[in-house]
Amino acid sequence: MAHNAHKGNGEAQVARKRRFEDLVAGHLDTLYRTALTVTRKREDAEDLVQETLVKAWRSLDSFQEDGNFRGWLIAIMYNAYRDRYRKQKRQPATAPLESDDLYLYEGAAEGESLGGGNPEDSALTEELSDPVLKAIQGLSPGFREPLLLVDLEGFTYQEAAEILGLLQGTVMSRLHRARKRLGRQLAEYVAGDSAERRPPARKRADPQQVLARRRGIDCGEACRHLHAYVDGRLDEGDARKIEDHLSTCRRCCDRLEFERRQRALMVAHHLGMTVPRSLLRRFTHLITQF
Repeated sequence: MAHNAHKGNGEAQVARKRRFEDLVAGHLDTLYRTALTVTRKREDAEDLVQETLVKAWRSLDSFQEDGNFRGWLIAIMYNAYRDRYRKQKRQPATAPLESDDLYLYEGAAEGESLGGGNPEDSALTEELSDPVLKAIQGLSPGFREPLLLVDLEGFTYQEAAEILGLLQGTVMSRLHRARKRLGRQLAEYVAGDSAERRPPARKRADPQQVLARRRGIDCGEACRHLHAYVDGRLDEGDARKIEDHLSTCRRCCDRLEFERRQRALMVAHHLGMTVPRSLLRRFTHLITQF
């Protein structure tokens, strides 16, 4: 009887390991990219991923089957990252903030010099020398974290708010300001990259139609809602107003094209950061230790 019970427990443990491995395998790239963006150093990123996996394994039974496993993992990672600095009793250095930004969370370490003697370190140096990634890393943590979660990893505003422990409105506000800052820094880069992609000039509309449509919203209001329009979170009526304005305003069309191109570039460059072989080996070894 005891032998059968022991056998049953062993099979259950094997099944639990297999389930955990299957769940994590599809998100290891997200974990690594997030950890690297937060820590800015490969070794620290791998340590943070490993710590996250250990904590996730211990808490696996608390995960709801119908929940968002990727969001659950990232939330564990952020908590582990913050706990690490609380235990070390030190304040991570951050980029200087403007006077109106002093309320922002500043709990993320700015990395030390990158690079090393092996090919993976050299690849990392090249990745973070990329102008797009460098601009993202130059943001203060309070701006960088919402941008990472929403624009680069595809979490919703609400999911990002839950992960960061913030109000959804705070996430949206910081994200808007992060995008504006990146837009200023990447203006020449995005414009140069998209020069050949510029759409042909629109046919001039009837002046009476132009006046009628522009009575809806002006350029200032269109610009204020441009991010929401790109995100697809405007209701049908407001989206139609934006589209009517865009059909007659080349300047705002250019801004929209710039916003979309900047977003696409950031995602492409971010997703280009691949999981190193050393982390894959760690993951395989870790599973055997559980």
